[in-house]
Amino acid sequence: RTFQWYKDGISLSAASSSATTLNVVSGGVYKVVVDSSGKCSREAFVTISATLPSIDLGPDVELCSPSTKTLDAGISGTGISYVWKQGSTTISGSTAKTYLVTKAGNYSVTASSSGCSSVTDGVVVTSLLPNTIDGKFCPQTNTSATLEVTSSGTGPYEWFSASTGGTKLFTGKIFQVKPTVETTYYVKDVGSFNGTVGPTATSGTQNSWGEQDFENGFYLKFSLTKDFKITSLSLPFGQIHSNHEGVVAVEIRKTDGTLLGTFSSDPKTLSTTSTAALHEFTFSNLDILSSWGTDLIMNLNKTLTTVNGSISWQNGGTSYPYTTSNGAVTITGSNTQGQSGSNYVYFYNWKISSGTNCDRKPVLAKVDCNVTVGTDNSDELTEIVQLYPNPAQNSAVLSILNNEDTFVQIIDMSGSIIAKYNSNTQIEFGEGLKSGVYFIKVTQKNKNNTLKFILN
Repeated sequence: RTFQWYKDGISLSAASSSATTLNVVSGGVYKVVVDSSGKCSREAFVTISATLPSIDLGPDVELCSPSTKTLDAGISGTGISYVWKQGSTTISGSTAKTYLVTKAGNYSVTASSSGCSSVTDGVVVTSLLPNTIDGKFCPQTNTSATLEVTSSGTGPYEWFSASTGGTKLFTGKIFQVKPTVETTYYVKDVGSFNGTVGPTATSGTQNSWGEQDFENGFYLKFSLTKDFKITSLSLPFGQIHSNHEGVVAVEIRKTDGTLLGTFSSDPKTLSTTSTAALHEFTFSNLDILSSWGTDLIMNLNKTLTTVNGSISWQNGGTSYPYTTSNGAVTITGSNTQGQSGSNYVYFYNWKISSGTNCDRKPVLAKVDCNVTVGTDNSDELTEIVQLYPNPAQNSAVLSILNNEDTFVQIIDMSGSIIAKYNSNTQIEFGEGLKSGVYFIKVTQKNKNNTLKFILN
């Protein structure tokens, strides 16, 4: 008995008693003819499709919690190769079925196999994490890597040895490390906060005079140190008059009465069977900005408030101030027709959030023995600026060798910018600075370089 194989009607080999199988590497219509020494013959056909399965990287991704995302091409098999790209740039060394994303960008993967058409899919990755720059170091020359947060936020930013737990290593925007092997560190904006402020229950005497607003002299006073969002407020009702869906509207003002914004809660139905107690109202747009001032007031807008009940205020029994655990928001007092004291007006148990409260972000210290002093995200400026002396005793000079307009920032170890310069020749600096390590960030035509500077 012999076996002879064909593809698309063309013989692939002579008849053979050992050719019981055929390794297929491309699509087509395959046929095998089985012959029993001329006594009888049988044939069978099979169609092989030379098409890889489609790739689906899934929906677009926002990095926050978690702070990384593993993209998966989803198809595998012998002979399949993968090319990952960020934008139009191929990601060097990324040839596996999966790729770990740590930064925002447009990512895509193309899977290919000999004889098959390639398949591609992409995904958009956005990020609420701080912007960072990886650092470079060379263990052979004992150089350091400088890891940097470039976001405009104030943080503070804390650096850790692990994604969770681990050891806190440093606080600041610029973190200098000297590992012996490639190492991942983790940074978190610890200025982010989710919490509450204000009393969580009523006390003292509750008065229901009909809803009172700013014009009636009823408001709550508070202070803030940063932007925050109020996600819900609880209000005390002495009585619910009828089953009815409505909203609570609040106003934020400056202490001189200037109106900054009016905000309505999400609709909520109160029932006559509800007990006379605090009722929580959620808000989707109640953002308080630190640019409005450090001391503000909150009052009810009784015209836009449509809940059918009697909202009460508390006469006495309040112990101010009420402050969030991170000190960002403090309820400092109230006003009830000119009286302050221990009265409390309407708005209990503020649930607030500040920042993004994302997970720690990985930042890499990479081995690169071609690295120059400092760390940067663009090496092009290395040959056209010169810093001397370094270390220095009193002052130093940064020379701009190509006479192009250059923006220079002097940054201390906490990440604070302590001086800024614009020049196309040279900059002398250092007089009046304390001894220590500084970073000189040079920007020229959207190219950056950060140099380490030591003042003895």
